[in-house]
Amino acid sequence: MPGPVLDSEFRPDTTLFGRDAAIDAINAQLREAAKSHAEILAVDGEAGIGKTALCEHAARVAEADGFRVLRAVAVQGESGFQLAVLSQILRPLREVFGELPPRLRAIARGAVGLDDAASPDVHALAVATLGCLAAAAERQSLLVVIDDAQWIDLTSGAVLGFALRRLYADSVAILLAGRSYPRALDGPWPRLHLTPLQASDASRLLAEVRPDLGPFPPSVLADLLAATAGNPLLLRELAPRLDASTVRGAAQLPDPLPLGEKGRASFGAVIAALPLPTRRALGVVALSGGQPQLIGPVLARMRFATTDLTPARDAGLITSGPQPAFTHPLRRAAAADALSEATRRSIHSVLAELTPESNPERRAWHLDAGGATAVVVAEAMEEAAQDIARHAGQAAAAAVWERSAELTSEPVLRERRMLRAATARTLTADYASAERLVTELLDHPISRAVEAEATVLRCQLAMWTRKTDALADMKVWRDRIEPFDPSAACRITIVAAAMQQNHGALEMAHALSADARRLSARAPAGIAKIAAMSAVYTGLLARGAAATDRITDLVSVEEVVALSAAHPGVFASPAHAAQWQESFDFAQRLSDRLIADARAGQAIGVLPEMLLVQAEISWWTGDWPRARAAAAEGLTLAEQTGQLGMVGFARAVDAAMSASVGRRADCEANAYAAITAFADRAGSPVRQYALRALGLLELGDGNAAAAADHLESAYELALNDGLMQPTVVPILGDLAEAHIRAGNLDRAAQIIRELGNAVERSGSRWAAAVLQRCRALFAPDAADAEDQLLASLDLLAGPTLLPFEYARTQLVLGQVLRRRRRNTEARALLRGAAITFRRLGATAWLATVDSERRAAGDRNTARSGDGSPAFAALLTPQQLQVCLLVAAGATNREAATALFLSPKTVDYHLRRSFTILGIRSRVALARLFAQESTSE
Repeated sequence: MPGPVLDSEFRPDTTLFGRDAAIDAINAQLREAAKSHAEILAVDGEAGIGKTALCEHAARVAEADGFRVLRAVAVQGESGFQLAVLSQILRPLREVFGELPPRLRAIARGAVGLDDAASPDVHALAVATLGCLAAAAERQSLLVVIDDAQWIDLTSGAVLGFALRRLYADSVAILLAGRSYPRALDGPWPRLHLTPLQASDASRLLAEVRPDLGPFPPSVLADLLAATAGNPLLLRELAPRLDASTVRGAAQLPDPLPLGEKGRASFGAVIAALPLPTRRALGVVALSGGQPQLIGPVLARMRFATTDLTPARDAGLITSGPQPAFTHPLRRAAAADALSEATRRSIHSVLAELTPESNPERRAWHLDAGGATAVVVAEAMEEAAQDIARHAGQAAAAAVWERSAELTSEPVLRERRMLRAATARTLTADYASAERLVTELLDHPISRAVEAEATVLRCQLAMWTRKTDALADMKVWRDRIEPFDPSAACRITIVAAAMQQNHGALEMAHALSADARRLSARAPAGIAKIAAMSAVYTGLLARGAAATDRITDLVSVEEVVALSAAHPGVFASPAHAAQWQESFDFAQRLSDRLIADARAGQAIGVLPEMLLVQAEISWWTGDWPRARAAAAEGLTLAEQTGQLGMVGFARAVDAAMSASVGRRADCEANAYAAITAFADRAGSPVRQYALRALGLLELGDGNAAAAADHLESAYELALNDGLMQPTVVPILGDLAEAHIRAGNLDRAAQIIRELGNAVERSGSRWAAAVLQRCRALFAPDAADAEDQLLASLDLLAGPTLLPFEYARTQLVLGQVLRRRRRNTEARALLRGAAITFRRLGATAWLATVDSERRAAGDRNTARSGDGSPAFAALLTPQQLQVCLLVAAGATNREAATALFLSPKTVDYHLRRSFTILGIRSRVALARLFAQESTSE
């Protein structure tokens, strides 16, 4: 709870003028954080506008109220140092590392140089950071202040951007201050823009700085405001140089005023007035940056006295103590600018010499800035890149690899380093830089091994950037590579097949996959398996299952898991293929295993697509709580990890989950967002999913004509793409039913015929069952309608495998029997459908069944409980995610680790869920979920 300072509406000292709204926002933020509601506030504005002063205010208030305060400052000259900002936050939290799970503990220790443990990527490091913040906040409320955030290094920004989005029920406040923010930190939190001071506030500020001059005349004050643009720091720097005659109006203000760009010239004037030894010693402080412990040793090595810094302290430029810091980032920049080139190089050289081996990146950059030879710097950069890759993932090492390559003249070393740089650039989604590096590589004579890998990367870049005009070139590149590297040629062909598939050219994609399978005969076994899986995947899309091998005959779950470890992303084709071939057990086991492994290894980047596959499988097999939870988590993680392409697919899948349970607003919001984001031809699969979701929503609500419109649009896209497998995007059955219920019987007959053709192409039991149901719907009074529906139920093999489809067929059969006045039989079928729809949470379909039951003379729907909604529908997606894990036996800490949340957030969601569900224990929760999953 808030302490006495915040409870008393604490106001700052008189040095902050015109910032009442910002102060109120910060105080409110701290009050909420004290109540275990994590709060993030971003403050922006130009240099000198008051951001740093607000950060200091927040720190003073928080410390007075019992918070622990962590401060980090991003420095322009260190924006290339990976983890420069993050290490300032993690180092003071070393005492909580032991509370993290072993893997996360090792990653956190590695990030601050205490361990050599590897981190797979920035997201794993983000989970470790989240764990540290949450653990520290359990001991004491925590305020983290990050100033000058516009200079934050790429890796720290990505790590914090993910971690901050996962804070929830934690006693943590985050204050970001910057002129602007990188995309990772431009999050869904409040943002406060600081504006220039008004005349009244500027007058108060000047009166505090120069009380000897008395009130400033309005004309002089107006000139000062115009000259400084109301910038408080510039006003403070200028005021000491004003004299009484100027203020009285007897003398003119200097023209121009001594301010310079963003006031740097003003600060430079202060520094220029210092003695030369002080300026040089101040340069040591400026260039030491994130290594304040080296200031003393560097001063000693360069034969500067620590007393040389005294004039700088007296001038208010730096703080006191053995490790002085600048009182404002602009003062640090001005001190660095004031150095001669020779002095700057000398300081960097000494810093490189004294930087410990545990920090090879800083040592490398100091060597570079200190004028070391290119060979020495290039080798140091390579060592630094390898170290960064171990602790923060390959993506974080991109800039260092590139600098190493730039400085390398030896051809073999240079091409290898350039390839590493290009590969790392792709992992940061900096495709333009990656293309530049790959093009430069391939434009010069290089070894065949590097040429092959660079060509594969060039093709992958074309796919990721949707450059379909590169498809013609890929054949040329593949033919050039094939004689000396058939494995690389095979991989190029697989990429080309994927591009054709994404573009909707399914037949061409299948032809390329078949060609890749031919090439794989001379490739390693793993590549051959990937080619075979690709052929099955594209064959299902272009030809249908009847003309394609079964994925379960080609690979086992264990083989896919092993391949995925070496080739992330290959899991998608076998998982989807198994689902489309209705090998649901294989697909479920594969997705469960891969998701469990990804959670354990904090491999967050691959989780969104895995979760979306799991959502679809769970939807088909009737585990809708898990389907809904997986779809929502997949969407959230895709957004938070910046996978913009996957976000569209995630929205479409989540829309389908929402449609099934009648959540109209959620369905429409996600479906239309997906359709808008993927308006081009390459987005056809995503649009099919989204339009199908809208059609299912309208069909469930009884709006048959609207359903038919959406589903016709989806079907047109499928026809244009040449999609042959009906289980990929299940459109035809719903489209036929929509037209029948809308009275469009001629069109319904056409669709039913096409569904019959699809059954022949695919051999799908589900499609055959839906075909029988549609035929009965089309002619419900026909003598064989009942037999068709019974055959449909038989094909669906009971209500446990595909329960939604089984219940829909029960509903239609109940309707047919009611019309034939066989109400007793009808009521039994309709009651079975009602039980299934209730368990699934398919509220719109349940309403239709209840209406039919009443028409059949069943008056017991309310009393029997069949009409009550599924309990899982009462929970939010995140509550559902937590409950599913806890019901399966996970502890709060284990659930938190799996979901990349803090234990307190898990506890919060669990307690809220208990209240909603009317239970009091984990045992009751497990029992409730067990009953839900087994009820029929």
